[in-house]
Amino acid sequence: MTQPLKINMSNTHSASHNAANFSRVQRYKEEQERKRKKYIKAVKTAQRQLCMDDATYRVMLEARTGQRSATDCTLAQLGAVLDHLRRAGATHPNAGSKRRLVPTADKASMMQKVWALLGELERVTGQPHSMAYADAICQRNQWCSLVDFANPQILHQLVGALNRTLRTKASVASHGQQRR
Repeated sequence: MTQPLKINMSNTHSASHNAANFSRVQRYKEEQERKRKKYIKAVKTAQRQLCMDDATYRVMLEARTGQRSATDCTLAQLGAVLDHLRRAGATHPNAGSKRRLVPTADKASMMQKVWALLGELERVTGQPHSMAYADAICQRNQWCSLVDFANPQILHQLVGALNRTLRTKASVASHGQQRR
């Protein structure tokens, strides 16, 4: 008769398996801590955007999380606070911002004229005219999709179009003031 095998169940995992699990857990904890710090930074940015003084901020934080400090909050609590601040009017730091290409030397002076004309349009009309307005002119005339991709000839045409728009808007504004 053969003897049944005796297996010691107390040491079912090897040392390397335990080390791998420990390493995996450590990486997870480090990643969670990085995310938590990122959320804290976003909450503090939103606080500054909303011009919240420290006392108001701490009251709001305690009402939302039960904590008086963002460093004591969990990742889920920070997410809830950030959502509340965004609903209150804070914006994501990158929201709406498109990075523009730096114009080359041959286009730099024309781009300065474009910016100046957009600023003048804003002054005359009282409404903001951003580079998106210039992009729309380029798209409408089928010159290019963005001003960033315009060659010097297209930029020259864009400056002419902006000049004409400015003259028209200035004329309408001056006639409107004369009638009053």
